Amino acid sequence: MTGTVYMQSVPTVAFIEERDLQMASVTDNGPDGLTRLAALFQQQGASTGFIRLDDPIPEGVRVVVLVRPRRALSAEYLSRIWVHLERGGSLLLALDPVGQGGNPDTQGGGVDRLFGQAYGVRLLNGLIVEPWFTNETAQDVRRSAIYAQANAIDHPVIQPLQDYGVPVLMWGARGIRSEFFAPYSSASGLLYIDGFGENNPQIYRAEDPAPLTPNIGADDQGRLIVGALAENASTQSRLALFGDGELFQNDYGLAPIPGTQTPLHAGNYVLIQRTISWLLGLPVEEWRALPSGFTWLQIDGVGDDWGTQGAITTDAEDDTTIRPQNIRQVRAFRNQDYLYLQVETLSPPEQFARLLLDVDGDVNGELDRSLSADLDQITVAEGDATAPVPDGVMAIRQIIELRLPLRVTGAGGIVPRICLTTAREMAFPVEPDCIENVPAPFVDQHEPSGLQLPNAILASVTVNGNANIRAGAGTEFNAVGSIPNGEIVAVVGRNEAGDWIRIQTARYDGWMNAALLHLTTSVDLLPVLP
Repeated sequence: MTGTVYMQSVPTVAFIEERDLQMASVTDNGPDGLTRLAALFQQQGASTGFIRLDDPIPEGVRVVVLVRPRRALSAEYLSRIWVHLERGGSLLLALDPVGQGGNPDTQGGGVDRLFGQAYGVRLLNGLIVEPWFTNETAQDVRRSAIYAQANAIDHPVIQPLQDYGVPVLMWGARGIRSEFFAPYSSASGLLYIDGFGENNPQIYRAEDPAPLTPNIGADDQGRLIVGALAENASTQSRLALFGDGELFQNDYGLAPIPGTQTPLHAGNYVLIQRTISWLLGLPVEEWRALPSGFTWLQIDGVGDDWGTQGAITTDAEDDTTIRPQNIRQVRAFRNQDYLYLQVETLSPPEQFARLLLDVDGDVNGELDRSLSADLDQITVAEGDATAPVPDGVMAIRQIIELRLPLRVTGAGGIVPRICLTTAREMAFPVEPDCIENVPAPFVDQHEPSGLQLPNAILASVTVNGNANIRAGAGTEFNAVGSIPNGEIVAVVGRNEAGDWIRIQTARYDGWMNAALLHLTTSVDLLPVLP
């Protein structure tokens, strides 16, 4: 890769290349390589190269990078990294779970003991699993996809992830212990996953593997940290430690949407970009802006970050006497995934406000379903059936803000009717204040928040180009849309034969050929759907 060299000059950032470590390589521009990671360092003004640990690390190197070593660091290698840190250098280290494709450093090993004492971060061994994971899932990195959430701490690296509720996707994550205080240092746990870490290495056996079972006292359980940053006040050195190597690899955490330069996983891109800035010691005001092509809006009931986005529809102010329930105007737009609504009332809305929406999903002039949204729940009703909308978000403060997935609202540009009422029982009910035919123009932006369906079984798309989503379980059904390679979808169920899978995203609800998906569970464990 242009700009990545081996010791022709001392680089700012040095990637470790050691054959016996079997690490991810910066000279590999394939799916497992690190060329995109090197490019992000270069965008921040750093020169990049690679070094061998058979020799001492040159003094001019500011940041050393080691991603996904499949073998443990020897005492000699570790001592050379330690000298680099002692003179104020920084380190980015990403380690996969023990047993999943290799045997990197373990709990109680050299990295664990050294970094635990000097930086307050320690290693756990186990693979963090979801309840529906199987042994086949554990043995295949592509099938062990799992979302991590931003921790509730004050740190600029994860501030955008907190502000916009953006998760980070990992593939086979291991836990890390992060202690806020250690001698001469402090550590911050950035990301967490609620679950348990399976510590039994026998789960990876090809024949008669041990079951994935949470064993009290043997497995780590609860809120498990999977990424941490630490600083040593004595040496002024910095350490970024992550429990997943794929997070930094070309066609995993740093994959683009095919045919574009837009990140496929916005949370991963933002996390890595800001971690790089922190490792280089750049002032926060010099950190790169959030990537373009995404809708960066906080659903917080304030609305000061909308700018000029959305079409405004005004309403008569004399159609109800209750000012908090009197709509002044509605602003609306839709991106690739969600419908955004902003409802302004004559005086600040009450916390019991409820919005009622009619939906013409297929834009044929007939109402298909209705939605009800308040702070307690968002539901969709079609005929006699009512279901929750778990990835809908509502906030009420100065105004009402609402974000709804297009799979329930439809991708059309008009909302036939919106009514504002109250969820409180009133002795003398007042008719809702309604506004008709609210336009929601399309903005060609993606949603940065990834899949927001909680407790969903995940699957990743594996196809050259795009994969069709169909209205039914078979190629004879119409295609309702398509999604690109690497996209993460939620799995709802399967047909009886198990060769078609019902999936959901924010935009789509339909069927995909099972051969095009890497499921994080077994097809046999999915419910059969009509």
